[in-house]
Amino acid sequence: MSENSKWATTRRRWIKNNPPTFEGYWHCYLCNKAMDKHDLTLDHIIPRSRRPDLRHDESNLQPCCWTCNTSKGSKVYV
Repeated sequence: MSENSKWATTRRRWIKNNPPTFEGYWHCYLCNKAMDKHDLTLDHIIPRSRRPDLRHDESNLQPCCWTCNTSKGSKVYV
């Protein structure tokens, strides 16, 4: 299985196990922007560069908007 396929499976599983609010949105943990399924990105709490073994661990993922996720890079925000 390719890495892209593994990530797609992880993302689908995370979405299933972490449903959106009753309005149908997830909220970015950094800026609180409401995101639907198509806008949602998942941020690694512990960056992949530091712990590649946690790449597909759902407990290491949190909802984040694209803007915050790309500007955050490998920084750790708790």
